[in-house]
Amino acid sequence: MAETTSSVLLAAVTEMESAAFRAGQVARRLIAEHPHLTVRTATAGMHATVYSDGERSGQPRLELRTADTAGTHTWADALGAEPESRTKDVGSYVYESVTCTATVDGVLVEVSGSRPLDESEAAAWRAAGDQGDGGDS
Repeated sequence: MAETTSSVLLAAVTEMESAAFRAGQVARRLIAEHPHLTVRTATAGMHATVYSDGERSGQPRLELRTADTAGTHTWADALGAEPESRTKDVGSYVYESVTCTATVDGVLVEVSGSRPLDESEAAAWRAAGDQGDGGDS
């Protein structure tokens, strides 16, 4: 039996509030456990869906941006996550970006940071070839 509009809408809002609360709890936990780690920007996001048959889905998310790749590697170590590195040539410069993701108490935590390659690093990277489509590696 399909639920009424008000019950589905209220359930979606309740699911969203729950996701926001969980994201806040994880943010507080990360601050308490890793006060030495730095973040340049942070974004909290979530989606919450409730269907009229009662099925629910929701995923709170914290997106943390570090000042550089070293900061992302430090966060990856703290979260027990595997960092993934990509290098990209955008024409006027080449940069490396590092991203890691971990799920902490049901909250997806994604940390990323980047750094420009200096001229010698960029030249060596370009000379190595194998940048894939669009200058990515």
